[in-house]
Amino acid sequence: MGKLLTVLLLIVSLSGYCQTEIQDKAHALALKYQLATNASTVEMQTAESALTDYFTYRSNGSTVPEALQNQVDAMLKELTAGTSMALKSAQSASSAAITSGFTSNGTLNTGSKTYNRVAGSSYNPSDLCATQGDLSGSGSNVYYNRHKLTVTTAGDVTIEVVEPTSLDDSYLFLYCSFDPLNPKQNLVLSNDDGGDGLLSKLTLPNLPEGTYDLVVTTFSNGDMGDYTVEVNSTGNVVLGPPLAVPVSYWWILGLFVVIAGSVVVRKLL
Repeated sequence: MGKLLTVLLLIVSLSGYCQTEIQDKAHALALKYQLATNASTVEMQTAESALTDYFTYRSNGSTVPEALQNQVDAMLKELTAGTSMALKSAQSASSAAITSGFTSNGTLNTGSKTYNRVAGSSYNPSDLCATQGDLSGSGSNVYYNRHKLTVTTAGDVTIEVVEPTSLDDSYLFLYCSFDPLNPKQNLVLSNDDGGDGLLSKLTLPNLPEGTYDLVVTTFSNGDMGDYTVEVNSTGNVVLGPPLAVPVSYWWILGLFVVIAGSVVVRKLL
């Protein structure tokens, strides 16, 4: 009875944490929507309520009602247009300083590895490879890809998911070294919705030279799609393609045993 009560309390706790993460995301997006569209406080609150419902459906793996989907789509279209104008203005002002840029494409699907991502982090150049954040309740089993990012000359770096993409709610993480079993360790910075709409953008002032792991994943479990990542820097950077999913040595050994066994059986026959 005691064990059952403990499990129930854990489930309730995780459920509450998941909902808090969704509410934080909805609130941040609603503020972003208000800034991009000059919406009133009432319109901002309506947007926040709709976004909370929307992400709750998605995190539960439930079908989003058509009326709610249309409402959020219209909101995100306005938000993206407003954000894009601000981004283009800022990029025009700083384009002369950019010395290098790369794009890389990838896909998240059922063949991708999964892990429990972290919810939130902060950038601290004095403790670059920090252990930080909390494990996510909404993204407890998300698909991910890992890219190598090599900085050969330190500089200001931006990394963002851009069009074309069918991955509509991305999440970016930069690590000094990524271990999916310990995702809070060596975390430089993460971002959920800093780019257009629900797309992600990392902004890293004076990122030191070195080799980093860029992890591309999603907010909710089960989300899949193609994506494009763009990196720009005032220094020199190189972004690699998605790294191949490692093959388990036990799987190889098992395959060898099956093949060897079939050969022995054939000889006996």
